[in-house]
Amino acid sequence: MSDTAAPVAKTDGKLNTPSVESAGAQQSSAGASFAPPAFSLQANNPVAQHKAVVQKKDPDVVLSGSVGAGSKTPNKVKDLKAVQGKLLSMGFLSAADNEVEGVTLLAGKGEEEKIPAASIPKTIEAIKQYERVVQYNTKPTGVMSANGGSVGLMNAQIDTPDAAGMTAVSTERAALNVTAVIRGDLALTTAVGAGGTNKDTDLTQVQGRLSAMGFLKAADATKESPATLKTTYVDRYKAGTATIDEAHIPKTIAAIKAFQTSKKFNHDFWKTNKFAGESLEGKTWVAGQISEGSLSEYILSHYEKITYGFKDAAGKDQSLTLDNFTKTAYTRDGAGLGAVGTADPSSFTVDEFKAFGINDTEAKALLWVSKNEGKFNALNTYDRAAVSFGFVQFAGGSGGGSFPKMMATLKKDSPAVFQEKFGKYGINVEYTLKDDAINNATIVAIDPATKKVLRGTEAEQYIRSSTQLAATFLSAGNDKEVQKAQVKTAVSEYVIPSRNAKFKKVAKVSYLKYTKDKKQVVLVGKEAVDFSKTKAYTDLPATDKEPLTEFSLEGERISDYLDSEKARVVIIDQCINMGVDGGGPTTMSKGMIAYVIANKQFDKATLKTASETDILAQVKPHAFVPARVQKAIDDSALSG
Repeated sequence: MSDTAAPVAKTDGKLNTPSVESAGAQQSSAGASFAPPAFSLQANNPVAQHKAVVQKKDPDVVLSGSVGAGSKTPNKVKDLKAVQGKLLSMGFLSAADNEVEGVTLLAGKGEEEKIPAASIPKTIEAIKQYERVVQYNTKPTGVMSANGGSVGLMNAQIDTPDAAGMTAVSTERAALNVTAVIRGDLALTTAVGAGGTNKDTDLTQVQGRLSAMGFLKAADATKESPATLKTTYVDRYKAGTATIDEAHIPKTIAAIKAFQTSKKFNHDFWKTNKFAGESLEGKTWVAGQISEGSLSEYILSHYEKITYGFKDAAGKDQSLTLDNFTKTAYTRDGAGLGAVGTADPSSFTVDEFKAFGINDTEAKALLWVSKNEGKFNALNTYDRAAVSFGFVQFAGGSGGGSFPKMMATLKKDSPAVFQEKFGKYGINVEYTLKDDAINNATIVAIDPATKKVLRGTEAEQYIRSSTQLAATFLSAGNDKEVQKAQVKTAVSEYVIPSRNAKFKKVAKVSYLKYTKDKKQVVLVGKEAVDFSKTKAYTDLPATDKEPLTEFSLEGERISDYLDSEKARVVIIDQCINMGVDGGGPTTMSKGMIAYVIANKQFDKATLKTASETDILAQVKPHAFVPARVQKAIDDSALSG
């Protein structure tokens, strides 16, 4: 992994970094050439660390009507020029495409004249790319409206640093106390291990890496080293012999096999995963052998372990270790790093949580959930969200979007702290405000090596690729203002919305009651529907049967039925991990209707007084982490 540049296409299984183009032009993901987008280390920052003069920001875009796709979109010349100019400067519209659809197409036309959408396909695609990358929009519209979020975020763009500003970022990153413990390409020329040539230089490299990673004991590495073996078996290894017999390195071969099948580096797992966006599916491996280009060699060459030293909020020295190839059920990229952190949320009291506008039960529930999510300086860059940070793992845009919102909250409330902890290292955030509330937050990052500025998903992927930038989060999470921003965001994004979370449409079931042999029979679901269509049901006296009825909780507030501390813990936990509007309420809905079916209880008033612990037991199988629900159920300190 590179500390200075995001990984791009690879050759021969090695990690390359982007080249610096002399004219400053870059390639977008669509292949278009563009100038570097804008970035600022100093915007909205009263205590900028560096006084470098920055390039002037582009004028704000002010539209009289919409621009982009659709037969009804006005696309007035004056509006089109403004949007194209901004897209060009931000790198989403190439100079060549702007020449065709801007300069040439609009030449001689009046400012109020309207241009058909069919005439500006490249401009529309540039708008869509802006929506995808910067706004994390998986369903881009290709339209920028006069008062929409796209234009607002464009106008919130911050300035581009000059050469001195770029140098300042590099200098600050270099000063971070990040030390590589294990890093480097093995660059083998022959196969090592079982069935291998076992050339001296190759064997030495493999033994050294396996020893550093804990798979080969130092004593065994020494005993089976080429130098030792040539001394031990003088008759076998004549002067000039450059290979070692397989029979003389049994411990090395055993170490290779242990590495290949270990829990962390299990090859069957990693061959179905990715590293820095590259699929590892095509890479093969041989048990007990390491060869150039194999999956085994790839992992050994790309495995990275670092230590980061910093001072915590109390001024005490801390040192944390990070490494990649983190194997979990949620891993999406082996290049990502992970750290549980050290800044414990228990440093906050229930009263401090309540200060952010929540009640006792909610504060206690949030504190409980946070203990299972992570520390204030916890970091995860290996799952579907390229960056997840903090005590409830605020996820990057691709994983939900709470991470940009949290970063924007910190910048808005504590700009000086934001600059000190993130801005000076080239991490920033752009956002708009509506009624003092943060909207359209997007992460921004600068790559000094390429003079390129990244936004949105590209910025988050870049942060994932850099051990230096990952390190900044570990120290930042110790700062009280950063912690407050996390709590404030957790409350606004999860706790308060979960109060009004409603049951989804899955919280419904059909049921039917009838009397047989003087006993009431209750059928539920498909069984009830099927029986209602039979002659046996039709022939029953009207006094002995009830009509097929649909029981539904859809649209009702979950908290009207589940309001204990145990329940609030589970609801908040599900909303954090699965979404406030989608997965969280759906999980609760499935559990609730499972309880209804199991107990054949269709009276809502009775349900509201039912055992919440029993209901949560039905939620458990559908939960994000079922064991965590059980833990809440078993916690005697929580009311239920």
